[in-house]
Amino acid sequence: MRLSLDLQNVNAPSIQLIGDRDFFPLRGNVGAAFRFPGDRFVLSLEYHSGVNRNLGVAAGGELALVKSLKLRAGIDDQSLPTVGFGLSHRHFNFDYALANHPEGALHRFSASVRFGNLFRLKVQPVYGQGESKGIVAENANDQLVFRVETPKFPVEWSKMTISGPDGAAVFKIYHAGMPSATLIWDLKDTFGRPVREGSYQYEFQVKYRRGDVWTETGEVTILQSSLREGEPVRMQLKGNSPE
Repeated sequence: MRLSLDLQNVNAPSIQLIGDRDFFPLRGNVGAAFRFPGDRFVLSLEYHSGVNRNLGVAAGGELALVKSLKLRAGIDDQSLPTVGFGLSHRHFNFDYALANHPEGALHRFSASVRFGNLFRLKVQPVYGQGESKGIVAENANDQLVFRVETPKFPVEWSKMTISGPDGAAVFKIYHAGMPSATLIWDLKDTFGRPVREGSYQYEFQVKYRRGDVWTETGEVTILQSSLREGEPVRMQLKGNSPE
């Protein structure tokens, strides 16, 4: 749930062409938006008020059919229907809206490109000396450290999912609030045995309090293990908070 308060024309701006000076009235907007679980649907409501302006309520909804396509519909402060959609691909966004107007249909287009992502969060496995291509699990005290970059904004939750060579998730870890500075995997299964060699995919997700979700993926490779081929893999992770 998000709540907003917007005040416009607080400094009483004005414009004068030839005759009398016209002042822009003070306007206030109060709004609320609720994002449903899974980020598939957003519902918003906004109340408009101001001097010499009709009071009105605007409402709308946004449905994410897929990650790159969002459909929108609602009513404006004159109780007229509005529709639109949004397309996104990597750093590019395109939005279209159709609204009714006393003079006819009003079409609005917008296109934008992002040159960076403020919510990007890097997660990187730290290999030992001479282990640039993977890690050798041969000693009882072997471990692999994932270094987590410190987020720039407040975080609601973070989680790590690791999948084995067969694609099945072998471990998940969830942490409420800011993520730990490091995640440590001891390269053993739940029985204390070294995991078998192969490639393991990891997915680290962070959801910020403002609703944005960043996903970082990667791969780690076990080059050598004493575990026999075909035996199940179970991993254990533990978080270390920064000092």
